[in-house]
Amino acid sequence: MNTNEIKEKLKSKEYDFLRIDKHLGKNIIFLTTGGSYAYGTNVETSDLDIRGIAVETSNEILGSAIFEQFEDRKTDTVVYALRKILKLMLNCNPNVLEILGTKDEHIFICNKYGKMIKDNKDLFLSKRAIQSFGGYASAQLRRLQNALARDNYPQREKEIHILNTIKTQIATMKDRYEVFSKENLNIYIDKSKKEDFESELFIDVNFKHYPLRDFKNIYAEMSNVIKDYDKLNHRNSKKDTNHLNKHAMHLIRLFLMGTELLEGKGINTYREKDREFLLKIRKGEFSYSEIFEMVNDYEKKFDYAAKNTSLKDEPDYDKVEEEIRTLKKACGNHILKVIIETCYLTEDEKIAMCKAVTNAGADYIKTSTGFGTGGATIEDIRLFKQHIGPDVKMKAAGGVKSKDDLIMFLEAGCDRIGTSSAVGLLKGEQAKGY
Repeated sequence: MNTNEIKEKLKSKEYDFLRIDKHLGKNIIFLTTGGSYAYGTNVETSDLDIRGIAVETSNEILGSAIFEQFEDRKTDTVVYALRKILKLMLNCNPNVLEILGTKDEHIFICNKYGKMIKDNKDLFLSKRAIQSFGGYASAQLRRLQNALARDNYPQREKEIHILNTIKTQIATMKDRYEVFSKENLNIYIDKSKKEDFESELFIDVNFKHYPLRDFKNIYAEMSNVIKDYDKLNHRNSKKDTNHLNKHAMHLIRLFLMGTELLEGKGINTYREKDREFLLKIRKGEFSYSEIFEMVNDYEKKFDYAAKNTSLKDEPDYDKVEEEIRTLKKACGNHILKVIIETCYLTEDEKIAMCKAVTNAGADYIKTSTGFGTGGATIEDIRLFKQHIGPDVKMKAAGGVKSKDDLIMFLEAGCDRIGTSSAVGLLKGEQAKGY
């Protein structure tokens, strides 16, 4: 399918949702290809994936309604809400960054706000890409290794795969949870006393005065890794060679893209120069031993680029501030509320966002969307109070579970409380959920 054919397909009845859905239509500011068409690795049988960005409605901005993303599985279409995708981009999430690196012919909608994001895509880049791209590549490698091993791998080798995945995961946890060290939480492999296990994973935990919700979420994330590997072993028996070759291709592609990004060459989703090479991998023209040798080579190049990158440690908050200011101008007399999702940020990042929101002239700063790993905390509200300007109001969302909590948050300076249980709280009832 060529570009003109894709454009005609998007005009068809099958894609009417792009024009009539209340979240889409004129709210779409950017629309492009995803998947194999975006990478340039599409073949005759490839499905068409569409990715986009949409601004929220006034009700969603004010908090009376929620919109994070639109998904149509029949057509493999995903359109992200602006607030959500900005957060993911600031964390250098490969799946969303690649939206900004597609070739120009594959951009089907791009208004002035979409163009502003695309033209300033480099502001989202930071050393966070080391963990995001490296982590995604490692996950692909583990899937491939595990798939090839099937049930023939010794138990210890399987445990090593799980341990490596968890270690990659832990490296990113400092962005989401209270900082901890190896002395607080250490995971390792040792001899097992179980009959079915030669060796297995063990954990040493030594926390004092640590947030219980953070620990709960850390444990849940690590548990999910083990569950995923168990599921993977079951699925692998059903996977054919084509699926494994596709894993191998994406593994190499992630290393190529990540290395270029760290070298300062930008976001290059469309792999024109690598197309034939990547398609050879997909077609199975290399043995798996050859692929693993290539992976080892590309991983070394990635590690070298990571050690020598000139990217900033954190995203360019000055540019983020400029973008918020532009959005405020676009809002006119309407209220602009900026949600920063505190559960994913360090204290320094929260302070930086307070300053950006203040300087950009936004009306509200809000703690949470309701879709993250945690809601508002009184500590975050007190931190906001110290670092926002006098004209910025605060909204706490989540974390308010009782009448006492409600009073405490209001006394700390909150102007609005995001809860669906307000009436119940005032009656002395306990709120459910976070």
